[in-house]
Amino acid sequence: MDFLLLGRELPAFELRIDVGRPPSLRCAHKALVRLRKGWYGRLETLRWLDVLLEDVEVEALHTAYDMAIQRFADLLGKDHPVQLMFFERYVKWQESQYIVPGTHTKDFEGLLEEPALLPFVWMNWLPGALSRTPSTLTAPFRVDFAMIVENRRVVIEFDGLTEFTQYNLDPQLRGMGAHLCPERFTLHLRQDRWLRRDNWEVFRFSHQEVETEPMELFIAELGL
Repeated sequence: MDFLLLGRELPAFELRIDVGRPPSLRCAHKALVRLRKGWYGRLETLRWLDVLLEDVEVEALHTAYDMAIQRFADLLGKDHPVQLMFFERYVKWQESQYIVPGTHTKDFEGLLEEPALLPFVWMNWLPGALSRTPSTLTAPFRVDFAMIVENRRVVIEFDGLTEFTQYNLDPQLRGMGAHLCPERFTLHLRQDRWLRRDNWEVFRFSHQEVETEPMELFIAELGL
């Protein structure tokens, strides 16, 4: 896996394979994150710096960082309040670790070396011939967040009761009734199995935890 694709919907892409060269991928520029440093090998940690250098020259990194954080927040949007809250809290916590003592100035170079938190990353989208995992019944699917930290591939998901609930017209209730949906729960389990086969560590948290627990709890759970 040399690329990550981001988006609310799976971006359209064109994959090209040439003999003796790594695969190349073309898609909407803002939806693509590369996981290789040119010809020098795979990234051990995907840093903010690696994400930003896809877009800008070194001299413009400060502005690009602010724009990237806003772009990712806009991608999540207000209709995903739990994920947006977690992203904003993570960024705020990360930035707080790089405030120069006695000032309000950030150690910006240090901050850019920190692991990037990427929202709405798509999984299982590569053609079967390139996949390193067995085929599954899961179509391409989206996870809330993904990180690559010291060769660890980390997925972060936030689950509420609605993830496994189906709403149908219920004559007895004279309105909409909520029912547990076995199909959704089964798909959820299949996706988790696919992620683990593809060497992703999966961390699932409840909506309530995001709303009530300190950020330090998540950092400790994730081993960051």
